[in-house]
Amino acid sequence: MKKELLKKGESPVTLAEVKSHLRVSGDEFDDNLSLLLDAAVAQAERITGLTLRESEWRLTGAFSTCLT
Repeated sequence: MKKELLKKGESPVTLAEVKSHLRVSGDEFDDNLSLLLDAAVAQAERITGLTLRESEWRLTGAFSTCLT
């Protein structure tokens, strides 16, 4: 069976929440914070095995063997 990510959903934490928590104002660090936020969510998903954001997936394979 093959699993392919079609569309990654939104992060469970917003950039505004990150900036508020870090007490960052302005937008000069937005790009860096967004990259770090995506990396943190991806790492948390890998470690826990949970999906923290809604995503669309395509599953392909020989499903007839699973149904018999």
